[in-house]
Amino acid sequence: MSYSFILLRTALQAFGLLITLGLATAGSALLGFGVMTACTSTTPSCGLTDAVLVVGWLLQGALLLVAAALCAGPVVRRLRPATHLALAAAVPLVAVLVLAGTGWVADRSYCLPWHDPVGPGDYCDVTL
Repeated sequence: MSYSFILLRTALQAFGLLITLGLATAGSALLGFGVMTACTSTTPSCGLTDAVLVVGWLLQGALLLVAAALCAGPVVRRLRPATHLALAAAVPLVAVLVLAGTGWVADRSYCLPWHDPVGPGDYCDVTL
């Protein structure tokens, strides 16, 4: 293996691990805080919103484990170089998409068809 390939592989591993670690911890926490701030005990769909956020957090954790495994010596030796590079590049991209998708689904899970508006300041009473 050439030095440039090893350097590229190491950079992708570190980048994937850092991005995934950041999104699995701070990103998921900030998303949960931002989405759940508008959720009150009077909103019937808060349980669903919380479940969506937990599933997103679990997916981020799984991606973090994949990113860490891609840095492990036995995994590096068993995978073909092209496969390893593709996985190392895909993990942070998938992590970003999971976070964005989780936020989108969680935001839309507030206002379900059976939601009764509490008052004029209700979050679900907003029409675009």
